[in-house]
Amino acid sequence: MSANKELPSIPQMAANLVQTAGAVASNVVHGHAPMVPDEESARRFTICEACTSFIKESARCTQCGCAMQFKVRLNGARCPINKW
Repeated sequence: MSANKELPSIPQMAANLVQTAGAVASNVVHGHAPMVPDEESARRFTICEACTSFIKESARCTQCGCAMQFKVRLNGARCPINKW
């Protein structure tokens, strides 16, 4: 991984994961599905792939550190830089 493609610190990635999990749990508690439709997850992933914060080799985001092939599927998950 090149120097300009570093991930956040482990504590920051853990905090990001907890925040996303909370948002997904909140949606489920309020009666929403935990996952978005396939079309929406594909749309999100396409946006990620075109982003300069996306690491192609690992499909991870340098802003949040998440594995985007999973995060894009979660209802309640958000792009850390508001692209979706």
